[in-house]
Amino acid sequence: MPDFENSADFKNIVEAVRKREVVLFLGAGIHYHGERGKLSYRKEERPLLAGELAARLSWSSHWYDRFNTYDHPAKMNFTRVAMDYELFSEEDSDAAKKQQVNSAPPRLEPPDAARYRSNGRHNLGNEVHSAVQLGRQPSPLLRLLADLGFPIVVTTNYDTHYEDAVKLNNPTAKSEVRWYHAKKELQPDTTYPIGKQPSETAPYIYKIHGHIGTPDSIVATDEDYIDFVMRMTAERPDSPFSPLPLKILSRMAEVPTLFIGYSLMDYNMRLLLKTLNYGREIFSNRGGIKSYAVSKNPDPLIRRVWQDEKCAIGFLAEDIWDFIPCLHAAVKGANP
Repeated sequence: MPDFENSADFKNIVEAVRKREVVLFLGAGIHYHGERGKLSYRKEERPLLAGELAARLSWSSHWYDRFNTYDHPAKMNFTRVAMDYELFSEEDSDAAKKQQVNSAPPRLEPPDAARYRSNGRHNLGNEVHSAVQLGRQPSPLLRLLADLGFPIVVTTNYDTHYEDAVKLNNPTAKSEVRWYHAKKELQPDTTYPIGKQPSETAPYIYKIHGHIGTPDSIVATDEDYIDFVMRMTAERPDSPFSPLPLKILSRMAEVPTLFIGYSLMDYNMRLLLKTLNYGREIFSNRGGIKSYAVSKNPDPLIRRVWQDEKCAIGFLAEDIWDFIPCLHAAVKGANP
């Protein structure tokens, strides 16, 4: 039995999951390939992760013709590379190849610049769809999580793999999927059906960074992230343009949130935590409610702030390939 199974935090998580009194907050790290016992997930089966996707986009947009490789490695700059792809993927490749490294791109008239960007956004959506959805499969870990019956799931992943896993586990289940749209004027209805409550067989899955089925909705570029943060702090929770629906915000203030698939060293994830907390104090241990994050190597600085100082998020320094099978076994009463 792993040591963490005897910890108070693990027992609290198990009890909350059993009672369906926890919000699952899911990140791209759930797609890491791995193997434990009978469970295995090959690299070619999974979606590309941010660094891999950035490398792929960079070659198509000729990123390295504009930026120095050493100072601006593509794998470390996903949002910048995505924006570069959106702006330049439509330009003539021969002209791009003639451009000197670090030189300014050619000036365009406003209508041409807007057209390039609009077409580039469409291309970006198609490229991301190919990288994270097309021919990819839900991981065994995702299927175990889906089998635990979380009523509310919030995810920054664009793909449909979680709801696919729900359906694979229970063909009669019907997920209610909603998503944020990067363009405010195109924001779809995000509310859960009136008169119904999220449940094991009808989970409320909210894609806070957009849905791959609507490529224009995804939060991928620098500009997308800035707009997202502005809306998180500017919009009232009951506004139809709020990036996170009031029903979910209210529930997150009532029950623990379980973060899986994130590195809280990631700047964008920490920014998301801060904006979620802005004016709401969701992660404040108010009323004794404590959330949890599973991360193999949690950053000691983040741990000091959110766990030791704020007493708001407990960190379990465990590999998800160990943690999730043990969680599933503890909740379901079976051997991992």
